Amino acid sequence: MPTFTMLARSLGRKASAPAPSWAGQVSDLGTFAKSTSISKQLTATSAAGLALTYSVISSRPSWLTLSSTGLFSGTSTWDYIGETTATVQSFTLQVRATDTQGQYANSPILNIAVTSTVPTWATGSNLGSVNTNTSVGYNLSSSSDSGTQYYYISYNYNPGIGSISGAALAVNTPSYGTTLYWNITAVDQEYQMATQQFQLTVNAPPPTLTVNIGGYWNSGVFIQYSTQAVGTTSFGEFYGTTRPNFSIYYSSTTTIYLSFTDDPASNGTAQVTQSIIYQANGSQWSR
Repeated sequence: MPTFTMLARSLGRKASAPAPSWAGQVSDLGTFAKSTSISKQLTATSAAGLALTYSVISSRPSWLTLSSTGLFSGTSTWDYIGETTATVQSFTLQVRATDTQGQYANSPILNIAVTSTVPTWATGSNLGSVNTNTSVGYNLSSSSDSGTQYYYISYNYNPGIGSISGAALAVNTPSYGTTLYWNITAVDQEYQMATQQFQLTVNAPPPTLTVNIGGYWNSGVFIQYSTQAVGTTSFGEFYGTTRPNFSIYYSSTTTIYLSFTDDPASNGTAQVTQSIIYQANGSQWSR
């Protein structure tokens, strides 16, 4: 074939346009509060001025769509991921821009995020105090932008004491004084959750104190006493004023004014004071 024919054919061949470019595209599409209307235009370019068609080549949030002209749109939604304390969901995706000659270029990895709030507890953590052997109930309350769905005890520091039905905590207090603790979790309609520790003080039953004078013993007085609290009883006896917290005063040879204070170390509870007047009755004392 003559050289000039080959040259003519070479000069008549149409050169391919360069592939599209994503040089002006930022990778962060933004962070949006839940239920926000989103509209984001992608910015790939063609140096030859060719029209571009856009398509997603990765996974994407279910609420986000991409038009063929490169417009991302949708209403931000918190996608179900199970029970979580997270307040931000982040998504990554990638898009391809293709020109009319079939040349294409993939975008950088694009990022978009949605924020949502976890429940906020309205019920205070301190439930106050109650007596032993008592049945009590407490209403649980929390707020959420999607509405509270349910409550449950996520950790019980006192196994077997306390249960939840719906939004109510029911407690049967034990027969002894203590402080009860529960970690309770509120879960909203989107399974975001918040946990709060609650405490309830169970008042110990007041101790009882019994004091009796048994008779004359030299220059002192023979005292018998017993204390009872928290299901235990302690006994003791002593002479005259040798025991701390015990005071005895004579107003005459026939009358004793007795003030006896229970020792808290003997029963682990508050002190109880008993003041008694005893009268001489022969060889014994009587109240």
